[in-house]
Amino acid sequence: MAIELDQDPFFPHRRSAFLLAISWTITVSALAAFAPWPIAAGLSLTLCAIVAGISWQSVLVPLAERLAASRRAQNELATQLEISKNLRTFEADLDRAISMADNDADVLALLGKSLTRLLPDRDNYILLSPPDQPRVTWSIEAGPAGLRDPVALGQAARCCSLSTAGIVVSSSSSAIDACPHLLLHEMEVSSVCVPIQLEGGFLGVAHSVGPAGDLPDSTAVLALDLVARRCGSRLQALRRDRREERPIAHDPLTGLPTHTHVHRLLRELRSKQELFSLALCDIDGFSSYNAAHGSDIGDLALILFANVMSAALRPGDTVARFAGDRFICVFPHCKPENAQAAMERVREALVLELTTHELPPFTASVGIVDSAVDPLLDTVVELADVELLVAKKQGGNRVRVVQIEQAAQH
Repeated sequence: MAIELDQDPFFPHRRSAFLLAISWTITVSALAAFAPWPIAAGLSLTLCAIVAGISWQSVLVPLAERLAASRRAQNELATQLEISKNLRTFEADLDRAISMADNDADVLALLGKSLTRLLPDRDNYILLSPPDQPRVTWSIEAGPAGLRDPVALGQAARCCSLSTAGIVVSSSSSAIDACPHLLLHEMEVSSVCVPIQLEGGFLGVAHSVGPAGDLPDSTAVLALDLVARRCGSRLQALRRDRREERPIAHDPLTGLPTHTHVHRLLRELRSKQELFSLALCDIDGFSSYNAAHGSDIGDLALILFANVMSAALRPGDTVARFAGDRFICVFPHCKPENAQAAMERVREALVLELTTHELPPFTASVGIVDSAVDPLLDTVVELADVELLVAKKQGGNRVRVVQIEQAAQH
């Protein structure tokens, strides 16, 4: 932005004052020939006052307005330069931080920290979405102390930011075009959703809420978009590196990883001393179901069950085919009660999916265990298996969690 000013903006004012002085002197001299000097001076002052008024309206007022406009333009320019400088500094800090994030958890932690820094007076979350669906199913709250434990949402709610692949700002959750997932909040709120894009899909959205009508500064939203894009690129690169380092064997029927990958994953989590929850699940009475409807229908049931689980869990969770009709789910950094909520959602989603498929109905049972109950991985898996059997003996179609007392008695 170029701002052009006269070399001396007060030149018209000084010129007017000089002309007034000359005019007054000439007028006094002219009138002195016809009237006493005091009268001539008075008449001269009156005439000069009239001239000064005209000068004020025609010269000084426009000059003052011009100076005020120039100052406003200079202030706006200074503000824009300061914003640009701060954004460059923030971007440099962000790039350094991202280069040090060498796993998914570090990247998510950085995203949460950036949310809190950019929007400190709002409630901030990372909402995770299942693959290929514009819905959010998990919520991770971001605060000054870092990210809290992931919480499974009560339902898979649609997000406009994922549908449009762009930033969505809503002044009120009651607006007709507001994101449907805002209805999960107990009160009316304003919101910002920024998509976190990965190759061929989305991880979820960076989500910020505040009082209705209270929207964040547009500069902060642009900075948050920068963070989301950088973090998405980093996650994509990390996952690509993992695929290149260790190709994953997949089950030919369901397309899920095999038990070999799960065992390797569990050993890695143990070696890093990272806590996790583990779930074993299968279709209730699958042998009878297979015998009654045929193996082809049984295969379709397994595929549907696998797809429902993959859609309901977090992007960082692992669903694998364990053996036969049995599946295993690994939830890193997740408490068993949150894993239970996720599997309850799987069970409910399965019922809804069956209404749209021409398959004989079936149900599933789940046994969940916290990795902290025992240092031995085999024991952890065995405890989940026992809990799964208990769920089946109680009638099936239920989710059970191993209690600490049960693990101690094992």
